Amino acid sequence: MLLTTTGCSSASYLVQAGRGQLAIYNRERPLEEVIQDDRVSLSLRNQLREVPEIKAYVAKTLGVAATSNYKTFSDLKRKYAIWVLSSSARFELKLKTWSFPIVGTFPYLGFFDEEMAREWSAREQAEGQDTYVRGASAYSMLGFLREPLLSTMLQGRKEDLVNLIFHETLHSHVYLDGQGAFNEQIASYFGDYGELQYLVENFGSESEQVQIWKKNREDRRRMGALLREFERELAALYENIKNLSNAEKEQKKKLAFDLFKRRVNAVKWHRARTGEYLSERVTNNATVLAFLTYEDEQGLYDLLHEKSKGDLAVSLRLVQEFAKHYASSKAAEKPQRLLESFLRERTKQPL
Repeated sequence: MLLTTTGCSSASYLVQAGRGQLAIYNRERPLEEVIQDDRVSLSLRNQLREVPEIKAYVAKTLGVAATSNYKTFSDLKRKYAIWVLSSSARFELKLKTWSFPIVGTFPYLGFFDEEMAREWSAREQAEGQDTYVRGASAYSMLGFLREPLLSTMLQGRKEDLVNLIFHETLHSHVYLDGQGAFNEQIASYFGDYGELQYLVENFGSESEQVQIWKKNREDRRRMGALLREFERELAALYENIKNLSNAEKEQKKKLAFDLFKRRVNAVKWHRARTGEYLSERVTNNATVLAFLTYEDEQGLYDLLHEKSKGDLAVSLRLVQEFAKHYASSKAAEKPQRLLESFLRERTKQPL
């Protein structure tokens, strides 16, 4: 989520972005001050006490200096930090992008105000687009501005926060302009494997916590595989029906999504809620592409983990080296397509 943009000319968007970020800064208090405040619930203070330890663990694991992020706390008194809007062509698997000065192009917009996000979504729909609005508990400023710890980041288990801080920290160290899927997938890789390493070190490789992580991972792999297959099916469908009327296209599209829902419901998920969530949310092109932004290409990142021998600091150095090479080459191909060959060649040399 950024505060200025050239791609969005609406003054209302700029105003809500500026006001939203300032509101977060106006609510922040030093972390230690909140921890010592007896008016704050003991459970929250205990969560906050763990943050410096998690930050230090993330920095040490990645081999980077700790940032100035998360030294303050901002209680937002809401479930989500921002609401994210994705917009896709109705009969084509193509996400709309918006451009920002300095940091580049993104396949989404972030809003601090849910009502405004849904108003923009309705506007996109009126222009013939598929849309998806979802809440997010955190966002990255890509190192341009400091980031308070948000109350929305503390709604899960401790290991969820570990995952989240790994994920958001990566955004400050690896970023490719206009490659939103790559940026999110690589951050998800570090978040997931950072969480796993933390669990193994603190609870043991055979612990219940690690087994839960593995089952969740298996479910996400199933999710990714289903979505990739469905993406291919939709691409073929849209090619085959391109000469039909919009009404006929819509009918065939609805049938495809109905069949996908049945396929999802037939899977034996470790967590039933995973299938229910996927079935409820994947209702149009924008949702398919938004989910794939995070869940696609996971096999590729397993290769990264293998080549770095599970050392996340080595993984980070490899990815940073690749990102620098990719950016300077101005390659037209997606970075995911080139990362595999880079890893196979690069890891023949000493790391």
